[in-house]
Amino acid sequence: MSSYRLRLTPERSTETFWRTFDVGGERSLFEFQEAIVAALEFDGDRRWFFGTDRDYWASPVKYQSPGEFESFESGGSMRWDEDVVDARDMTIESLGLDRWGQLCFLFDYVEEWRFYATIERIHESGSDRHPPELVEQCGDPVAVLPRQYAPRREG
Repeated sequence: MSSYRLRLTPERSTETFWRTFDVGGERSLFEFQEAIVAALEFDGDRRWFFGTDRDYWASPVKYQSPGEFESFESGGSMRWDEDVVDARDMTIESLGLDRWGQLCFLFDYVEEWRFYATIERIHESGSDRHPPELVEQCGDPVAVLPRQYAPRREG
């Protein structure tokens, strides 16, 4: 039984910005993505995936949004050298990452909002069913991700 503390940071930013989440090890990447989207106030109706380390499109494994995963007739990959997995079927714990291990998170294939999720702590005695929860935050998302917020805040 483990729970994880993950810190989400943008790939590129001149501003200090992060969001920290506690997530039970048995929770899916899909559930983690829902918490990220809520914390960043994103429109959740976009394609996204988690990848290994900092690899993004070059990731040998992509944990995809259910809509995209289901859109492949074969449930297959976009390239011959990659595997794809429905993010609902992959738990945080089953990734096998240790402290300081990373995932990349790409949200919206047009805007390509890129983030790293780094494991800061693993609580061995924590609840493995604890839903993803935002526990700390720093920085204004409007300063870091202005194009995402411009239409909503101007209109």
